[in-house]
Amino acid sequence: MTESGTGTVGLSLLLLAAALSLSRGVQANPIDEPMPGPPANPFAVVPEPEPPPVATPSPEPDEAPEVEPVPEPEVAFGEPGQWVIVAGSTNGAVSSSSFSNSDAHFFSVGGELGVDRFVLRHFSLGIDVAASHGDRKGYNATSLTETKSTSFSGGVRLGFDVPFGRLFSWYPRLTLGLSTLHSDTHTIDVFVPGGGAPPSSASRIGPWFNLYAPILVHPVPHFFVGLGPRIEHDFGNMRGGPYDGSQTTIVGLDLTVGGFWGGPRAAEPAPQPKATSIRMGRKGQTVLTSATNASLESFSYSHTDASSLSVSINPGFDYFVVDDVSFGIDSGIGHSSATSFDSNGVKSISTSSFFGLAPRLGFHAFIVEDVLSVWLQAELGFGRANESVSAPGSNNAHQRSRTWVAASLPFLVHPTSHWFLGAGPSVSHELSDVDQNEYENDATSVGANFVLGGWL
Repeated sequence: MTESGTGTVGLSLLLLAAALSLSRGVQANPIDEPMPGPPANPFAVVPEPEPPPVATPSPEPDEAPEVEPVPEPEVAFGEPGQWVIVAGSTNGAVSSSSFSNSDAHFFSVGGELGVDRFVLRHFSLGIDVAASHGDRKGYNATSLTETKSTSFSGGVRLGFDVPFGRLFSWYPRLTLGLSTLHSDTHTIDVFVPGGGAPPSSASRIGPWFNLYAPILVHPVPHFFVGLGPRIEHDFGNMRGGPYDGSQTTIVGLDLTVGGFWGGPRAAEPAPQPKATSIRMGRKGQTVLTSATNASLESFSYSHTDASSLSVSINPGFDYFVVDDVSFGIDSGIGHSSATSFDSNGVKSISTSSFFGLAPRLGFHAFIVEDVLSVWLQAELGFGRANESVSAPGSNNAHQRSRTWVAASLPFLVHPTSHWFLGAGPSVSHELSDVDQNEYENDATSVGANFVLGGWL
């Protein structure tokens, strides 16, 4: 190799060494994590490295502070795609009642399904289907009679929601459909000479309508309470029985509860720390159900003097004193009067009034978290009831003092926050039911009930 060649190689090695030395001054440690920002300016002065941070131990799991639930976004009622269920048009029950000191026995089974969907903003379409069967063996002024009845109805419903700010709206709904009814009545025993009536049957089939126009209060997302007027009329004429040729009309005022779910999906919220779920059963929640209701109702037959008028208020509620343990009140007060006729055309006038109060205790638990739960409730109640039925020459009257125990075990489905629906078995037994003549006739009832409600 020539001398000039050796010099050229030496110079090349010196330049390469200098370049490597400069490049190491700005090259990141290959063990470090990638930086979150763009590459550093190669012409900037490289600062002295900061000392490494001192690691602090993570808190133990049981020391982690509880994160408060993230507030729910506002949900406007009446948006397209929302489904609505109202307790007044969705219900169901089966019940059998027997008595300790009489031949009376009451059995009933029935259900109604009413579901609405907002197809346009504030405009809903729905259906309403109902069926029931009853077998009632009871006493009137002169005899023990039994009436068996079966009914069906179904129709389509139109609804329109008119909002008044965030808390209130007006939601009139009109249902148009077809209904049928058939009943058979016969006398079992007569305890007044000349009492009793020959067997009779009555039927009806025809169109009907129901208009309910409640003002709704929306205290929390997905749940509402409503109060408004109701009118219902059956255009089918009764055939047979004491009300042959008559049509029936109901006019009233009803308090109800309801809920809704679905609708347009809100934008995804920004990431939040994991929070305690917003669910039923938390300490401080108040629960209202379909057993919380009130009504004023007038029922009449055309072409006759037969009619009835009733009013009832049942302001029950439950409060969770600690998580999943509730204390509540089941209460009610009411009065009714009616004029009716038997198949002989004999007129009867009946009146009844009642008052009751029952503290209750509940235990709630989720079977599937936030989706399916069970709520055991038990109560001890007391109250009074006055009943009378009078006909020409006869009167059957009782003033009764009552004490009872009752329990229910509904399984609840939670479609979304703040409201639920479900069903479960129930039982009640009167510890005492004594009238003014010291005549005791305790009732025992077993069955199952549908329940719909919400929590605040």
